[in-house]
Formats: sequence, C-alpha cells, structure tokens
Amino acid sequence: MRKYGFIAASLLFLAPAASQAKTLEELLVEKGVITRAEASSASGAAQSKVYYNKGTNIDSGDSGITTKFNVGLQPRYTFSDNDDESGTPNVSSFDMNLARVEMTGSAMDGEWEYILQGDWARSGADRANTVNLSDAYVQWNNCDWSHIKFGQFKVGAGRQYRVSDFAAQFADRDTLATQAFNFGRQQGIAMGADLMDGRWTIGAGVYNGLSVGEGQNLPGVDRKHAGSVETTFAIMGSQKRGVEGDIDHTEDFAWDVGGSYVYSDEDYPATDTVAADRFKVTTISADTGMKYKGLSIVGEYYWQDIESDARDDDVSDNGAYVQVGYFIQPKKWEIAGRWGLLSCDDESIYEACSGLGGAALDDVNEVGAAINYYMMGHNLKAGLNYSRLDYDHVDTSIASYKTNRWIFQVSSFF
Repeated sequence: MRKYGFIAASLLFLAPAASQAKTLEELLVEKGVITRAEASSASGAAQSKVYYNKGTNIDSGDSGITTKFNVGLQPRYTFSDNDDESGTPNVSSFDMNLARVEMTGSAMDGEWEYILQGDWARSGADRANTVNLSDAYVQWNNCDWSHIKFGQFKVGAGRQYRVSDFAAQFADRDTLATQAFNFGRQQGIAMGADLMDGRWTIGAGVYNGLSVGEGQNLPGVDRKHAGSVETTFAIMGSQKRGVEGDIDHTEDFAWDVGGSYVYSDEDYPATDTVAADRFKVTTISADTGMKYKGLSIVGEYYWQDIESDARDDDVSDNGAYVQVGYFIQPKKWEIAGRWGLLSCDDESIYEACSGLGGAALDDVNEVGAAINYYMMGHNLKAGLNYSRLDYDHVDTSIASYKTNRWIFQVSSFF
C-alpha cells in the first residue's frame, strides 16, 4: 500500500489541472498501475447511481455491473411516384419505420457485456403485431484486444449493412446492392481481434445459415452452416466505420479499407411446384471509406456466386455503391448523394432481380440525394431524401420503368 501511495502522490503531482476531477483510482487505472477490479475494491462500497450518458445508465457501484437503456424512433413520410409502365399506383404514406428499445450492460468491470434489442415496428410487408427480436447476445472481452460473442447478431458481411439505422446518412440506409447481398441477423458465435493498436481488425463467425426454416429468430434445421471472415485496415488516421458522415468533423485525414468473405450451404426442400435444391453461396465484398473535416466518402463492391444442384451453370450477381456527404455547417447541416447498382444474372434467384410479374431484370440503378439537420448528432436529426430507381429487363421487349421516392424522416435515439 505504501508503494501505491507513493505512485499515486506522484501521479497527482504530474497530472494537469483538468484531470483533478478524476478520482485517485481512475488515475491509477489510466496509468496501468492497477486494474479496474482492484480500483473497485480500493474505493470501497460505492453507491449505485443513475445518470444520462448516450442513454439512461444504471451503475451498481462496487458490484461492477452496469445497465443502459435506449429508445430509438423513426417516424417518416414517404411519397412514391411510379411510372405508368410499372402498373403500380403512386403512394403517399405516414409510417413508423423503426420503434426500438435497446438494453446493454456489462459485468465484472467490463469483462462481460450483453445487448438485447427489440423492434415494435418491423420493416417490410411481413409486419406483425409482435416484437421483433433484433440483437441478443453476450460478449466475453477475454483480453484488451479480442472478444467472443454468442447469440443473435448481424453476419459479418459487408460494411454498410452493419451501420446502425440510427447512424446512417439516408433514411433508407441500405442501397439495393446492400439489401441483396447481406445475410441478415443470424444465431451463431463470432470472434474479433484488434491488432496494431486497433489499426487492423479481423473477425470470423459461424452461423446457422439460411436453409428454409432458418434465419433471424429461428434455430437451425440441419447440419449445414454459414461462415464469415472479415478484416479492416486503417491506412491513415482513425474513424468510426459504424457511423456514416463526418459528424465528428475529423481534423486528421482518415482512410480505411475492408473486406469480407461469406460461405453458406443451404437446403431447400421440395414443394408442390419446386423441386428440392441445394445452394452453395459464396459472397465477397470490398470497401473503402474516408473522412476529413466534414467530408465523407464511402464505396463498396459485392460479388456473389450461387451454385445450385438443380442447375447446370452457376448464377453470379454483383453490385456496388458510392456515397458522399459534406457538412456545409460543421456538425449541423449536411448534404449527401449516392449512386448504386444491382447487376443481375439472367437466371438470378434474387427477389430484387425478379421485376414485375417475375420478369427477369438485367440491372437496377439508383441515385439519391439527402439534406440532414443534426440537433444532437445522430441521436436526434431530421432529413429529407430523394431517390430514383431505374429498372431494366433482360427481355428488351418489356418496358423499363422508374420510381421516384421522397422521404422525410425524424430519427431519435436516446
């Protein structure tokens, strides 16, 4: 204890005046003299407290257990202007895009963490009057640079899909390419590691897969699985890959690259109209992104090959997008634009490539623009978006058609 007392006195003497608000134990932990657990023991029986910091936090004191609650809402208005050739009427709609409640926490002074997230407003045509379980997993931070998580979470494929809905530049976060090539949320186990002081990250995971009857909130039905490998590398500077736009007004130029590989072995049983089939799906993505003083640029390319037991040839589809944003007033007003492409194989099995009436699409182009006003960063913002989708058929005798879509959305995450 005398040794600790001497070191503590020295640290307090050397610490700048701005650091004096920190406790003795916090300073010792920062300098690596003691661990967080030792700091908790040395401080005695701390009182529990409730406070707000990016969510409502409950700190149980010396037990080393913390809990945080967040509520995320995204009310929106959408107007869709469809070409006459599409045969689809125009639509004007008010909607609750997302209504999420999230609980996160930690135990044993951060060695263990968990997340539980439910959504009361399921996206898509299959909405139901039930809570949709999104993320639900426990994570073991086995050391300072690696972790293992177990439960349900997003498969490690691609960059844009893993951006939070509440940290995106556009109301429709995913481009068509991202929608087509992600593997959604699945139940499984994954590990990750931060190397070279966090500049290089690697990860790998094993999941149930996407055979019929598997997927989000569903257990496995066979012995086949999906596996993913991913990596990122910061070439210059540092940025948050999970946050779109340079809301932090990055002072030093930041540039990173990343990539992922996913293999999924999937069974499809026979139905009255379709023979039994087995798909072996290989998906590769490569991305890059940069941020500098309010400017952000990100781009990603996807390629997927599907081998089918019922077909002679493989089906290969690909897609890409580029997204650019700039804060015309730092941390407040942002303008953004993006271009995306989904290029379909003539025999593609994607619903996104089936077109109206099941007529095969050759490709789908999209362009979009957005203007956003940030009141509390990504925690509270409003945005007006425009997007134009052009659909071209494989059969040129079938007319192409276009959709123009306007969205106004308020996004809050407290």
